[in-house]
Order: sequence, then structure tokens, then C-alpha cells
Amino acid sequence: MTEIAIEFPDYSYRGLTDPSWIDSTYSCVLGEAFHFDGNHKNENGYDELSINWADNDNSLNYLKTLKREDADRLKYSAGIARLPTIKLKEMKNKYLGNFSYERKPIDGNEYHGNLLISNDILQKKALRKMISSELAINVDLVYKFNEEDSLWYINNQV
Repeated sequence: MTEIAIEFPDYSYRGLTDPSWIDSTYSCVLGEAFHFDGNHKNENGYDELSINWADNDNSLNYLKTLKREDADRLKYSAGIARLPTIKLKEMKNKYLGNFSYERKPIDGNEYHGNLLISNDILQKKALRKMISSELAINVDLVYKFNEEDSLWYINNQV
């Protein structure tokens, strides 16, 4: 991967679409929230997993208000996980070109980016799961939506 000096904010967000990705007993995000499935490869053969960069409050608000395409309800009502960029940098250094991240704005979302794993790691199920679990462990807080009062709460017990 070509190294370009790009500044990244202190955090990124990962929207959670499935409530089972959070273990309520232990109040933690599970590796399934960061599952690389091989279906989203970029032009360099890296598998992409969407995130939003926390450039400002609008990045989080975008995720908090995004609706599902098939229904009039929130896409990430299961939660929004926050990842410190310093942890992503540590992982990038640790996995030597097999894990990375990028900023890749898409139509309607200037904050969009991706976590990336190489095809080599993608083919090694145990390593792929280890990276997914490490990402989950590095989550430092989760924004949870309460449908009863339609408000978002911070759960920093993760």
C-alpha cells in the first residue's frame, strides 16, 4: 500500500446494525461487529469495512440519524462503536501491510472511510477473526439508542 501523509482524527466510528454484536452480560462489543467477509474488496484486493472518521460532531450525528433503506427506522439503532485512531495505528504497525485504514468519502458522507485487511489475512480465518476481535477490544465506548425515549446514551462500560 502506498503511504501518503494523511491526518486522521483521534477517533473513528463503526455503526452496529445487529444487537447481538454487543454482549450485554459483559457490556462489550464482539468481534462480529468487525467481520471482514471478503465481499467488499477494493481495487488493490484489500477487503473494506466501513467506518466514519470523527472529524467533528456532524460525523457522529450523521450515523445517529441515518435511516435504513428498507424501513423508516434507524440503521444503527443497535449502537455506534468508537475506536481510538491510536489503536488503529498500533494494529497497522503490528500487521505490517496486512491491516490498514483509509479515508474514502462516498456520496452523501464526507466522513466515510474503511478499515482494510489484505487478501492474505482474509484467507486465514483464524487471523481474520483475531483482527476482528482486536478491533472490538479496542472500542472505548458505545453510543446506544433507547427506543423508549428515542435518545442516545453513552455506554463507556466496554
